[in-house]
Amino acid sequence: MPAGAPPPAPVDAGGATRATHDAVYIQEMTSTLNDFLADYIRQHKRVPRDINEMMSLKLITSIPVLPGGKKWVINQQTGKISAQ
Repeated sequence: MPAGAPPPAPVDAGGATRATHDAVYIQEMTSTLNDFLADYIRQHKRVPRDINEMMSLKLITSIPVLPGGKKWVINQQTGKISAQ
């Protein structure tokens, strides 16, 4: 490895990098949370202000932890949740 080059990304036995696993996890959690969010919006005719409101109303039992210090954000215009 050349001096100053970043170390290679960690690879699991199947050859996938940690970044790949993280991306798949985020995509799966985003899809699941958006399903719960859509149900909430249909029932209450409004978008919850944040994911904590979804938890306090028992729509979800826990907030999925995101890698890399990202946070769940609900877009008030689109009614969609994303990792940012």
